[in-house]
Amino acid sequence: MIIDTLDRVALYRRLSPAVSEALHFLRTNDLKSMPDGRCELESDIDFAIVQTYETKPAAEKRWEAQRKFVDLQFVITGTEWMGYAPLETLTPVEPYDAEKDIAWYQGEGSFVRLPAGSFCILTPNDAHMPGVCVDSPQTVRKIVIKIAATAWSVE
Repeated sequence: MIIDTLDRVALYRRLSPAVSEALHFLRTNDLKSMPDGRCELESDIDFAIVQTYETKPAAEKRWEAQRKFVDLQFVITGTEWMGYAPLETLTPVEPYDAEKDIAWYQGEGSFVRLPAGSFCILTPNDAHMPGVCVDSPQTVRKIVIKIAATAWSVE
């Protein structure tokens, strides 16, 4: 998992052309005015999902992981804890759903604070628990850019 802010995107442009394009998209679009929902993109990025939700306590959330996509999650407004655990340290609780590209897990992990203006990059090996409240539930607005795992070039 990578965590940073858009002020330092130059550090990550070499990860892959698709990551570079996704970071450019975040820097050059009015994200606050984008409507919630799926946004198809005509580029190397597959699609983006804009979402607004209330954060919840970790006890009400589950660990998740995808196989087909790398997630680039950017917090537009609000603050949340993002849980992270190496996938191999968790126990599957629901089998992988190929149609939804998601599997659910249980176990322990670490949490990092993601305030507005922060992004994280999560690979298929990174189990994560997004949307966890920091002190009390609050509204978070986020965009999740889905990058095909085959476009991820880090070795």
